[in-house]
Amino acid sequence: MRVAVIGCGYVGLISAVILTKEGHQVCAIDSSAHVVQKIRQGVPPFFEPNLKERLDEALDKGFGISETLPDEDFDVYMLTVGTPTVNGVQDLGQIKRALKLITNHLAPRENFAAIVIKSTVAPGTTNMLEKVVAEALPRGRFGMCMNPEFLREGNAVEDAELPDRIVLGSSSKQAIDLLQKMYQNSKCRKFIVSPATAEMVKYMNNALLASLISFSNEMSNIASTNLDIKFIDALGIVLSDKRWQCKDDGSSVPSVASYLKPGPGYGGSCFPKDVQALTSYAQEKGVSVPILEAIEKVNSEQAVKVLKPLVDKILAGEVLRVLVLGLSFKENTSDVRGSVSYPIIRHLLEVGADVRAHDPIAAEEFCKEYSFNSEIIIKDWRSGLQWSQAIVLVTPWSDYIELGETNFYKGFLLDPRSALLR
Repeated sequence: MRVAVIGCGYVGLISAVILTKEGHQVCAIDSSAHVVQKIRQGVPPFFEPNLKERLDEALDKGFGISETLPDEDFDVYMLTVGTPTVNGVQDLGQIKRALKLITNHLAPRENFAAIVIKSTVAPGTTNMLEKVVAEALPRGRFGMCMNPEFLREGNAVEDAELPDRIVLGSSSKQAIDLLQKMYQNSKCRKFIVSPATAEMVKYMNNALLASLISFSNEMSNIASTNLDIKFIDALGIVLSDKRWQCKDDGSSVPSVASYLKPGPGYGGSCFPKDVQALTSYAQEKGVSVPILEAIEKVNSEQAVKVLKPLVDKILAGEVLRVLVLGLSFKENTSDVRGSVSYPIIRHLLEVGADVRAHDPIAAEEFCKEYSFNSEIIIKDWRSGLQWSQAIVLVTPWSDYIELGETNFYKGFLLDPRSALLR
């Protein structure tokens, strides 16, 4: 396969030499004559373990390097140019100039090509750039794809040779087919998603890792107020929680990943009081804890935020009668302390809904805890299907999972925990 890589920075050069190693005909393009000259001489413009050896191997296999696009056809044009942030806004100047170069190159040709954005860009950028390209080329001549990179500096060559995942975001089947062929030697899982999803994956990936670092630093700052606390020991014990470990069944995803599933927020007797208590302790010691404060703030607002699609319908007069399913703070317990069903029901009543609720175990305890009249409770949730115009599935008891069957419920179904997607 013929591949043009635009940009010989960190991602571009490493991607180009590994694609060459895998048997593709690759030409890398960089506007810097100095960079091009160094690469032709087998000298990477930056240090990365094993890159020098891979570059030498690639040059021996015919890897090309140029300041301009050669006058030949390519199947894939891969953009790996910079997307710096200027005054808080992402600068797409380099990408747009590279796209101009590609469209001018493709204009007199007849072959279909995949144009791949490998640079990190904000969600929606690839679709926007596709419209820019479509102003110069017929849509049948190209397909846009977002293909984020996950290279770790210091391990980048290994990551490129043995990726743990490949994400292809495109609405073009032809482009996906080309990229599947380009990556056919990679045995890792390949995710075919929308361009915006692929763009979001990269940001989520980095934001999560950055959050973990900042969270650990914030915890360390709290621990430093008491010399008897050995923070590394405490962290090691936390990470010994079996939820951080991969299962014996060969699953590569530890169960702690379930805590990343979005929903209406956490509840129960532990999380709310412990986050509040640790926040108060830190503040008393004069330690700034913006992450802990944000955790509590985000959680307190989430139950109402997930209701917005339903509230919009209530305020528009489209829905009045709402059935809330699940009152315990999680399934398989009668504990209603901190249950997010309480702020959900309260908000639904505030916006004028007629609300009924059901829980297979915790209904009586819920009414007692939150001073609700028992008349709000229905004993058989299926009897409320015809009465209700909308359902909010809050606590995913197994009894309710049949709601996910096609055409089981005719009204508006809100599933903020995505329980029916399991």
